[in-house]
Amino acid sequence: MRTLRLALLILITTAASAFSQSIYFCTGHTEDGDPINSTKILKIKPSGEYLYIIFNNDGKKINNQLMYLFIDKKMDNSFEPFDSKVIRLQESKTWIAYNYKFTEPGKYLIYFLSSKQKKIVQDTLLVELVGSSLPNRSNVTSSYYYNCEFLFCEIVLGGKPIRITNKAYLKKNNGLIYVYLNNGAPLKTSVLIVDVWKKDKRAFKYDEFVETKYYRIQPDWPDAFFKYTFKEPGEYKFSVYNESEALIKTNYIQVY
Repeated sequence: MRTLRLALLILITTAASAFSQSIYFCTGHTEDGDPINSTKILKIKPSGEYLYIIFNNDGKKINNQLMYLFIDKKMDNSFEPFDSKVIRLQESKTWIAYNYKFTEPGKYLIYFLSSKQKKIVQDTLLVELVGSSLPNRSNVTSSYYYNCEFLFCEIVLGGKPIRITNKAYLKKNNGLIYVYLNNGAPLKTSVLIVDVWKKDKRAFKYDEFVETKYYRIQPDWPDAFFKYTFKEPGEYKFSVYNESEALIKTNYIQVY
């Protein structure tokens, strides 16, 4: 019996230690980092709402000068990268609070990474839109863009891509490239959401998230283009989505 109690005590202690770090979503916090009005569901207006994302290290000092906050959004049946933030710690703290503005409804997976890219803690948040007066174009799916043309080029003149290429050079035009999309029919979106990924030198997948860019367009445009400037060499993947997060097209480019 004594052995059984000891085993249970060890199990409970180990479990408590494993889950001592916590993440909270709340409207405010105390001076000690305790959450106020913690929630798992956020209701937003079309203009968006702010919500604190808090990481609590169970009273222990965070031994990282840098922390990473990642926000993934559920698209179809999986969570895809949506946004990320770098948090610089000015002093030794036992908790972190980041005030993030959510502007799009959906289900989000939110997690913190250490400076060594190790996931520390995660949780999900549901964001619901209320009082929306925006036109609904959510029925536009990826199949609508099946014949959409995605090109990289050196410049766009008169609405036409010039010198089409899948290579860019940092020493040429300072790494500038043009991205051109031609759907042959209205794109039916007011914004292009562009996720940029980079392939790790030792990996086969494009699993290094670079950034997300947003480009405003007119929904009735059949084609559109934008400029992008690379800062580092490598192999990159561009995935372009419409305002409902339906994939329009993906393309790849090598930067030297």
